[in-house]
Amino acid sequence: MIKQILSASALAIATAVLAVSPAAAATVTTGLSGSVGVTTTSTTTSTTTTPGVVVDVNGDGNPSATTGSADAGLTGSAMISLTQSDVSADTSGSAAVTDSAMVHSSTDLSSYAHAALKSDANITAADLSSNEVAVSYKERAHLFGFIPVWVSAKAVANADGSVTVSYPWYAFLMSTDSASLQSSAEANTASTLSASGNASASFSASQQAELFDQLHAAMKAGYEAAAGTSASATATGSASAGY
Repeated sequence: MIKQILSASALAIATAVLAVSPAAAATVTTGLSGSVGVTTTSTTTSTTTTPGVVVDVNGDGNPSATTGSADAGLTGSAMISLTQSDVSADTSGSAAVTDSAMVHSSTDLSSYAHAALKSDANITAADLSSNEVAVSYKERAHLFGFIPVWVSAKAVANADGSVTVSYPWYAFLMSTDSASLQSSAEANTASTLSASGNASASFSASQQAELFDQLHAAMKAGYEAAAGTSASATATGSASAGY
């Protein structure tokens, strides 16, 4: 009688654990099967994801989570956040969307952003959501006003129509070309932001791809201009040294 009561109690405990955590219950009930007479079958499911790919958790076409680096500064129902580390870690070899005109869904957008980072190592990060699109890119700055250095600047296009350009916190020690980058980013994104509406609007996947393209172009132009200036100065210095 006592053995039957203990067995029944053990089964009740195992059932309660199953209701709370199926994974944990599988372990507990398997251990009890010998004494209680319960046969259990546990199934382990593993999921492999590509860094930065949107995961449609609910299966309703509205992704609610992503893999890759998170950026708490961005908001929206779904966010794609990628860094060069994510691109380097991806060995899936899956087909990439390489044209923004081909972006019609969050999955397309993730693939497109991934391909863009892979093709341009100067993009340090990309963060895309229905409310904000951000591109971080290597830009020239001058420490103490005269020592040339490269830093990662960030351009953000917001659904309310605003555009911001920021540098790392330590940029107060540097002179930067933020005004020029700001102007270029605003000019490039003006048409897309105007079409997106007002502060209550949100970006579609295709609009996010367009804004990513436009911010990328502005940041890349700033980088190339600075790199060209540096190369010219180096060439001039070398020529002068020859005399």
